[in-house]
Parts: sequence; structure tokens; C-alpha cells
Amino acid sequence: MNYREQNEWVNELKDRVIVNPDSRVSVCILDTGVNNSHPLLEDILEDKDKHTFETSWGVDDHNSHGTEMSGIAAYGNLNEHLTTTTTIELNHTLSSFKILPPTGNTEKSLWGYITEQAVATREIEKPNKIHIYSMSVTAKDTDGDVLDGTPSSWSSAIDSILFNNDTKKLFCISAGNTDIDDSSFEYKISNINSPIENPAQSWNALTIGAYTEKDTITNDYEDDEVIMAQRNEISPFTTTSFLWDRQWCIKPDVVFEGGNLLFNASLNDKIKHPDLSLLTTNWQFLYTSLLKCTYATSAANALGANFVARLYSTFPEATPETIRGLVVHSANWTDKMFAQFKGTTNSDRDVFKKLLRTCGYGVPDFDKAVNCYKNSLTLIAEDTIQPFFKDGSDIKTNVMNLYTLPWPKEALEDLGSLEVEMKVTLSYFIEPAPTEMVVSNFNRYNYPSHGLRFEINHPHENIDEFKARCNKHGRDDEFESSGLSTSGYWKIGKNTRDRGSVISDVWKGKAVELASCNHIAVYPTNGWWRTRKHLEAYNNEARYTLIVSIYSPSNDIDIYTPVTVQIATPVQIEI
Repeated sequence: MNYREQNEWVNELKDRVIVNPDSRVSVCILDTGVNNSHPLLEDILEDKDKHTFETSWGVDDHNSHGTEMSGIAAYGNLNEHLTTTTTIELNHTLSSFKILPPTGNTEKSLWGYITEQAVATREIEKPNKIHIYSMSVTAKDTDGDVLDGTPSSWSSAIDSILFNNDTKKLFCISAGNTDIDDSSFEYKISNINSPIENPAQSWNALTIGAYTEKDTITNDYEDDEVIMAQRNEISPFTTTSFLWDRQWCIKPDVVFEGGNLLFNASLNDKIKHPDLSLLTTNWQFLYTSLLKCTYATSAANALGANFVARLYSTFPEATPETIRGLVVHSANWTDKMFAQFKGTTNSDRDVFKKLLRTCGYGVPDFDKAVNCYKNSLTLIAEDTIQPFFKDGSDIKTNVMNLYTLPWPKEALEDLGSLEVEMKVTLSYFIEPAPTEMVVSNFNRYNYPSHGLRFEINHPHENIDEFKARCNKHGRDDEFESSGLSTSGYWKIGKNTRDRGSVISDVWKGKAVELASCNHIAVYPTNGWWRTRKHLEAYNNEARYTLIVSIYSPSNDIDIYTPVTVQIATPVQIEI
């Protein structure tokens, strides 16, 4: 379209947008600045909410990227809004903090500090806001660092920011992009071999990778040109943690739309076609074009920030651990993703290992994150735990928290041998090890302050047997192991899933078995709060959120109402 036509479409959309003036949720774009006088941004991002690290850098966008990310963080799928006539209600606003200079590069030693300053600035100015920081800026660290998942000073700074939970805040960070301009680039192989970039190895942040649903081009293309990825496969742009040291956390956490590529085989050329990209706001909107196309994990991350903002607007009283947990909990792998990584001899669990390192837990579903239905329900517990305590001169594991779930026992038993699913997600933030520790010596036991895990009772295991299995300190001299294990019921399994500070898995079995699996334990594992006694952090408490959902394939069975009846009055939960 020419400029006049675009202007008509944009103004028509703007007339349908209602921005909530009392919004508590703000998405801060950490990028190249934002040109917020764009018609679609001026009512969402005020001048007073634009900041910069160095005054000389200015606050406006100097190369387009920040303004592109703002359009997606504000509206999500802009194409969808432009092709409808409905009113659009925005219950979040934007702010920006310029972290990149107009010319040259910033010293690597300042990356974490600049990020800390951005957060401090926003929280001092707007202490009552819920802040979501969207950072579609990453570094390959080509000066000798190995991108194997080891925490960096930058990722550690973000972990520390998020653990300091005096205000509600979350980080969304893009995974980083493959080098599609490399002549040796080969879809999927290059993605697997391109490691997620710094600081997306942050334990506490949501790391966003990319998949794509874009597989259609409206105009004809050449016979030797093909669309690279099929619908619902990973995006050609996305990086992965497939080559990371396996001790480090599962990344990305989830994936959002990142666009696709048109491949010209005869020229070995990768083409960024508009139909395979995302539509957003253009920085040079006064004299070139109001709208432009964008793509890759930057765009996917901005979509993720929009998702989190809408989720937090729905549940403003929730903790950040809950919101992050719900994003992961609502995610699933597509059938195409599974087929893409399914080899001829691979077991399903081998495929799941690959999927976790390429797609995280999959594509989030907003409807699943916010709603329960007749044949499904979700229970959320926000709680605290003191993982360790001092006993004389020793630091020991302290307690586990035990929950008895109000399952609809009769409804599940009526389903008999019909297969049902229970999904469990545990979300918590770690405190990163103090900075005097040499970064190269970090491992999964001395970098995080603590770890948390979950366990569920076996269908043939009563509460006392379950307690004794989980808690060595609770066993008497006559204890004999029952030999019962739930490992065969889990889709992923604890040996694969227990990495990082958000853990999720699906229990699959007969409904009559699930009726008896109603006890869940949350227990601590080692961290520097325990092993570094001289820092005297062993009495610290940690927050976490436990999310549990059950699903029945039968729409005729009501498993929701019996639970709402049970919890209509407060239930005393044994802890």
C-alpha cells in the first residue's frame, strides 16, 4: 500500500483501540529506543516513560528495532487487529529504556549494570506498577566465551533482579538468532548447532524461542523456491540449547511465532518474504511507511511479553512465579514439532529430550492459562519453604511441603480405565551465587541458592508410605522400601525435566489410578545457601508456585464442579 492507504488503515485501527487508563501492567522495551509518536504507540507510551542509559544517546529509536518490538508488545498480532472491526482493549501500557548506543558498542562489563539501572529507574518512578521487561537484545559473546549454558555476569544480574521480589516483575528474553546469511546454513541442523545467546541462559527469566505457523504466500513464487519450515515447526531463525552442557537449565522455556523463510535452492538464497513475517510499527513513519515487517526470536519475544502482559492483567494479584509458571504450564508441543525430531529408532522420551532443548515446553495457549472447563481444572498453590536449617555446626535439609489435592474421586473412578492426564508445573526463583565466585566454576549445584522438586504418590501408596519414601528423616528403624515408583507414569521423567527453576511434566494413566494420586510433595535440593555456610543464608525462605491440572478426554464427565464444591469453604491443608 502507498502511504495514504496505510494511514487510513492505521487511523481506523487507532479509533477502535481503548487503552485502560488505570492499567497496573507495564511492558518496558529494553532496546534501541522507541519513536512513540507513531499513531499506534502515542496513546500507549508517554514521553515521560522513555529513558536512556546515557543522556547523549537520546531516547528515540536510532535503527528501528525498538519501535518494531513496541508494536508487537502492545498489540500482539497486528495483522489480526487490522482485518477485524472489533474494539481492542489494551490493559497494559509501554515504557522504554535505551540500552544500546547509536554508534559503537557498549563495554561487555556494563551489560548487567545497564540492565540493573533500567529496572531501578522504572521501579523508582512507578513503584506500584507490575513491570515486564522485554529484551530482544542478545550477544554471541565471540570474545572467547563458550555459549554452553554457563551463567554470565549479565544473566546473573537478571537472576538477581528477579529474585529481589519486592516488586512484581518478570523478564522476557529472546533466545537469539541463527546466522541465516551464512552460506553453510541448513535448516534444523544449523538451528540445533546454534546455541542460545547471552543472557538468555538466565534461570529466572522467560527465554523465548521461535516456531512458525506462516506457510502461505499470496503471490506466485519461482519453481526453485520453497517455504523452508512447515506450519507448526520450529522457525528457521531460532537458536537452541541442544549443544549446551546438560547440567544447565532447559531453554528456551517456550516458543512464539517468529516467522519463516523462502528458500531459493539455485541461488542458495534465504528470502525474508512479507507473508512469512510479522507486521508491526515502523520507526520512520513520518515519511516512508507506517508499518513494516519483522521476524525472528526478537518478534517472538515481543509476542511473549504481550502474552505475559495480558496474563498479568487478568491475574494482577498473582506472584511473578505464578505468571511464569502459567506460561509454561499452558504450553504444548505441536504434532509437527514431535514429527520433526522423531527419528526412526528414537523412543518418545528421546524425542522429548530434543524438544525441550529446541522448543522448550512448546507453544503457550492463553485460553488454557486463564480458564477451567467442565472436563478440566487447574489448582494453583502459592507458598514458601525454608529449604535448609542449621543443626549445630551442620547445615541440613529442612522440610518438605505436602499437599492433599481435592480430586473428584468418584468422577475419576467412573471413568475407569480411560486414560487421563495430570500436568504439574513448579515455578520458583533462585538467588544466584555471589559475584566473588569465579564464573567459570559455576555448576548446577553451586550457582543456584537452592533447588525445588516435586513428587506424587503412587496409586497403591498411602500417605504414610509416601511420606517415608520422600522424607528420609521421617523413617523409623523398621522402614522398608515398598519399591513403588511413579517414573513410568511421567511423560518426560525427572532425570530430564529437573533442570532450572521452572519444571513441568505430564502424568498419564488410568482415571481410576489418578483418583488415588492426590498427594504432592515439594521438597528442596542442594544449593549455595547450604554449601556456603559462612554466608549464613541457611535460614532464608523461598517462594514458589505449584500448578496442577487434570484433563479428561470426555466432555460428558464433570470433574470441575465436584472440586468447586469441596473448596467452597476453606480446606485445611497439611504442610
